[in-house]
Amino acid sequence: MPLVNDLEIQIPEVLPKSEYLKLPPSERELYVREILRQTIRKNIEGVTASMLVQRLPFDSRTIEKHLSILTCTNEIYSVKIGNTQLYLPNSIPMHHTKKQTFEIKDREYTAYALQNRMGEFVFIQEKKKTEFTEDIGGGILIPLADFEQFVSFMSDFNKNVKKSG
Repeated sequence: MPLVNDLEIQIPEVLPKSEYLKLPPSERELYVREILRQTIRKNIEGVTASMLVQRLPFDSRTIEKHLSILTCTNEIYSVKIGNTQLYLPNSIPMHHTKKQTFEIKDREYTAYALQNRMGEFVFIQEKKKTEFTEDIGGGILIPLADFEQFVSFMSDFNKNVKKSG
């Protein structure tokens, strides 16, 4: 059985390092995150940081930073296998019709029914939109079995906020 680091990974088309470094800093940040997001989605069995460093034109600190951001926004998750941290996509829809989106001003909230190695979940993701960009603002992952209880909690919270407001 091959070691995790010995597995081949698929990567999207990437700018050469010389071109990527010419991007303005804010665009470069978004570009790196998007390339990592696409790479992890293409590799549903997972990737390690060292695999990404070997195959992408970004240094290890940049990759680690953006893996951390993607993990904090629940776009990806990680599993420790021995001494290896494996990063996996957190967006494998259980069914295409189980996705719903609504907008509030410059933000878009999308709820997905997801399934990953850890089980079935409802994933609620916030995207901040401007005229030219779209950035993930955050996300929350709720086990599907507990989702009704979560909705009840939010409904009770809403009633309490309205009473005190």
